[in-house]
Amino acid sequence: QGRAIMEGTALGAGFSRWVALGNEVGVDLADMINYFAHDPKTSVIAAYAEGIKSGPKLRAALSAANAKGKPVVILKVGASKKGAEVAASHTGHLSGADAPVNGLFAQHGVTRVQDIDELVEVANLFAHMPANNGTRSIIYSYSGATVAIMTEAAEAVGIDVPVLAEATQKVLATMLPANFRLSNPIDNGGQFSMMEPLEVRLKLLDTIMADPVADLMIFGISAAGPVPGNVFSEELLAWAPKTEKPVLAVFSSPQTRAQSFDNAVQSGVPVFRSFRGCFQALAA
Repeated sequence: QGRAIMEGTALGAGFSRWVALGNEVGVDLADMINYFAHDPKTSVIAAYAEGIKSGPKLRAALSAANAKGKPVVILKVGASKKGAEVAASHTGHLSGADAPVNGLFAQHGVTRVQDIDELVEVANLFAHMPANNGTRSIIYSYSGATVAIMTEAAEAVGIDVPVLAEATQKVLATMLPANFRLSNPIDNGGQFSMMEPLEVRLKLLDTIMADPVADLMIFGISAAGPVPGNVFSEELLAWAPKTEKPVLAVFSSPQTRAQSFDNAVQSGVPVFRSFRGCFQALAA
């Protein structure tokens, strides 16, 4: 699984180290969490774990990570009877009761995830997003269906999709058709991305993000096709590195061999492969 995690570089994730501990005869999970807590090149600690050798030792390591302000994200197997049996046969770990693990993680702010995709995406978001940043989200796409699905995914996990100020909406009305929804989420209809010059499209983004209710923006790229996916992702590529507030992207097409996907990754923002995964990470 270490290889699969490292292949998160395809989504723009960066890694300081990858350490495979095997059956932890000498060095265990707690040792490595403590090491990375003090490593200046590491901003987030992500782990796949099958067992815990010493509760007090792990508590001390997590306390060190807390003291250094470094989020810890762990995929811990053994919550089910079958999972625990497989872990025992794989590395010899006896998983034991799961409730104490959840309690320890809750006490130290550990985000427990359920699969490799979530481990990579949550850790990548934490690495990009300041700890004190709000999660009020501006949802932006060229697809009405995309913004509808994203809005429901946000509400399902308690992420606020705030209404933009009237003054902001009036400025947007000078750039987008009057019958478009301008309050948030925002669907630009596709024609805006295809027909307007880049400077106008970037002005629209600047206007939205200047609104005080906007903590971050999420670009919804719903298809890999060149029109309008490529031109829409070009806005992300040109604008995201320059804006002061966090920007995220959801690339929901299964077809990642596309310029639009490459643009999203090259923009340097956290890239998610599903709407649900994006908002679950924000909730975490």
